[in-house]
Amino acid sequence: MAAAPSLRAIVTATTGTDHIDLVAARRRNVRVLSLRDHTERLGDVRATAEFTVALILALLRGLPEAVGHSSQGGTDRDLFWGQELYGKSVGVVGYGRLGRRVAHYIRAFDAHVIATDPNVADADIRQDGVEPDSLEGVLRRAEIVTLHAWLDTSTERLISHRELSLMPASAWIVNTARGKILDEDALLEALREGRLAGAALDVLADERGEGSRALVDHARAHPNLMLTPHIGGATVQSREKTENLMAELLIGFLSAPGKTA
Repeated sequence: MAAAPSLRAIVTATTGTDHIDLVAARRRNVRVLSLRDHTERLGDVRATAEFTVALILALLRGLPEAVGHSSQGGTDRDLFWGQELYGKSVGVVGYGRLGRRVAHYIRAFDAHVIATDPNVADADIRQDGVEPDSLEGVLRRAEIVTLHAWLDTSTERLISHRELSLMPASAWIVNTARGKILDEDALLEALREGRLAGAALDVLADERGEGSRALVDHARAHPNLMLTPHIGGATVQSREKTENLMAELLIGFLSAPGKTA
């Protein structure tokens, strides 16, 4: 921002804004335009919800290992007896737009969905055929936990040592929300000690630096951790929809009285 003294707006086609210094933007009177305040326009943007289900299935079926085995010429199917999503208890942490959509998809597999969100009434959760519970209840009961909470000061490291200790050793955890919601040191410790069956992360606390290097190193050597490079929303369709929306918002900002391009 200091290098751009004429800057008036920052446009990001994301719901999260943790990659932007919002304090500095306010101080410089720079408007930050994002998807966060326009989630009602994102009803048909479903890439991340679909990808969450893909990660869950990949964990249950050991898909990365099976692909690697076949790419090396292997044909031993007996190495890859997985588990079905059918009949599992799946916990959804954060029941906003994405959490609700994931729950809808998971129910199509005839799995039991439990959800927690302090900002959503239990009655609203029940009307979707989903069982509401506390965060602690979800963690204790779910065989698979998937994270869809907003990142703010109240949710940073929402899932840490204590929370992971509540989960059964046979459980999996998936994060397609924001990396800082999950305490990576606590997760790594749980995986190393066999207190979790596995995890799949599309987001890391430090995706561009060395802060998450220990997790990356663990994933390289252990099949109980699967990492993807923040591609949950990376589909042609979702990019078109979200970037068109951001273009509309920018046009509106520049068209407002007193604003110029």
